[in-house]
Amino acid sequence: MWHAAPINAWALWKNEYVKIVQGEDLLDGFDTGTSHRFWCRRCGSGILNRKPNGRTVVYAAILAKSGYVHEAICHIHCQESVFEVQVGLPKYQDLPSKWGGSGDLVVQ
Repeated sequence: MWHAAPINAWALWKNEYVKIVQGEDLLDGFDTGTSHRFWCRRCGSGILNRKPNGRTVVYAAILAKSGYVHEAICHIHCQESVFEVQVGLPKYQDLPSKWGGSGDLVVQ
């Protein structure tokens, strides 16, 4: 993960629902070929990640002042986990199959 945090909350949106309304001039980015990542040029914080499948990953904390309330539905990339999280949500080894992953769950 490009944010280097052991755990993070993010929201997955269709591209047409994501619009930068302030600070676009402060963004820098890099296209990896599998995603186009954007971060703040001033502080280095990750802002969003545009995926080739028409989806955009936005970090939930960025949306706090918008009225958006984050409701987690699952945990992903749990094969890379460094600590246990107990919240009763499905834990995928990589990604759910509808997101392009194996859909394999971590055995608890």
